[in-house]
Amino acid sequence: MRLPRLAALSAVVLAATGCTSPAQAPAATGTGPAAALVAAVDQFRDQYAGGGIVFQLTAAAGTDPTVTRVELIDTRFGPGTVWTGNTVLPGGQTKSLPAALGPALCGAEGGGSPALRVALTDGTTALLPAQDQHGVLARVHGERCFADRAGAAVTLGLEDALAPGPFPDTAALELVVGPPAVGAGAAGSSPGTLGPAVLRSVGSTTLLAEDSCAPWPRDVPLVPGSGVAIVVRPARCDPHAVAEDKVGTLIPLALDVAGQEGVVKVAASPALRGQLYDAVIRICRDLGFGP
Repeated sequence: MRLPRLAALSAVVLAATGCTSPAQAPAATGTGPAAALVAAVDQFRDQYAGGGIVFQLTAAAGTDPTVTRVELIDTRFGPGTVWTGNTVLPGGQTKSLPAALGPALCGAEGGGSPALRVALTDGTTALLPAQDQHGVLARVHGERCFADRAGAAVTLGLEDALAPGPFPDTAALELVVGPPAVGAGAAGSSPGTLGPAVLRSVGSTTLLAEDSCAPWPRDVPLVPGSGVAIVVRPARCDPHAVAEDKVGTLIPLALDVAGQEGVVKVAASPALRGQLYDAVIRICRDLGFGP
C-alpha cells in the first residue's frame, strides 16, 4: 500500500506539554516612531495547516509610519520568521502581516518571551515585546515537536481516493501507515527508535463527524505497510459548510508515541479534499438539504 505523495503527516499537532513559567517579556528598546508601536502575534484559521502566524502592529494615533521589515525573536524558534515589504501603519489601527514560522527548537526550555524587531522607512528600528494573547507560539512549538517525535516512529497519510462508506450517508477515508520519516528525530529521537505508535482515537472536524453505526477505530497499533479505515459523515449540512471550510479536512488523530500522547492532524491532499466536498454536498442533498 503506497503512502500518498500529497497527504503526508501534517505538522499540526496538539501536544501534551508541561507547565512552565513564562519568561519575562523584554522591555522595548529603540527610538523614534518604531519604539512607539504596540506589537502582538496571532494566527488565523487558514494558517493552521501551514503553521504560519501574523505579526500585528498598532501605531499611535496621529502617526502613519511605514514598516519594511518585522522579525520574530523567540528562544523557542530558530531564525527566519520574517515579514518584508512596504506597508503604511494607519494611526490607531492594527495591521496584520503574515509570516512563516522558522524551525522549532525542541530542546528550548521555559515559556518564551516573544519580541518583534521592527524596521521603518525612516531608518528607525526597535525591539518590541510582543503580546501572544492566544498562546499561539507555545501551541505551535508543542505541535511541531510532537510531530517530529511522531515522525520518528511512523509516517501517516490519507489515500487520495475516497471510498464509498457502508451506508448511503457515509464515505470512507483510508489512513495509510508508512515507515519513519527521513530526517525526523530532531526532538531527541532518531528515526525508527521509538517503536510503533498507537492510534488512540480519531477526532471530528467542522466538516466531518463519526457515524454511530460505524465507530471510529480506537487503540490501534500503527504498523508500517498497514491501513486503517475511517468512516465519516457530514458534521453539518448548512449552506456554508463547504463554501467557508478552512480546516474541515484536517483529520485529528490522537496518538501515543513511546508513552507521550498528542494529537496529529493529517491533511487531505487537494484531490481528496475535493472528493470530500463533493461527498458532503451529495449526502446533504440526499438528506433533503440544499437544491
